[in-house]
Amino acid sequence: MLNSNISGEMAQLMILNQEKYVPAVRKDGTFEVIEPIFFDGDALTEERARNIQWVFKDGDNKFDRIEGLDPVHTDWHAKVKLYEVNIYIYICSKWKHIFSLVIFNLI
Repeated sequence: MLNSNISGEMAQLMILNQEKYVPAVRKDGTFEVIEPIFFDGDALTEERARNIQWVFKDGDNKFDRIEGLDPVHTDWHAKVKLYEVNIYIYICSKWKHIFSLVIFNLI
């Protein structure tokens, strides 16, 4: 298993993910990316992925430059908390006024 905390292994991981999951067409002996896909993770993973793409900028095409992967930051914990708050607001009507005050104070 590859470790994304090590730069060389992160590059291998991105290359493998691009080869397996990015829609591409073989044209004139090279691959051409049809549509890039998201490569999500935390902020550190996104930074490492962008740095790896920067290292491969001298490639001949999008596939060689690993541009089939679009690094994005996914804040999973914030989304889960937002869903929990929405559940409390819309399902627990008994406590609706309290939760709306909490949300108002957060904004």
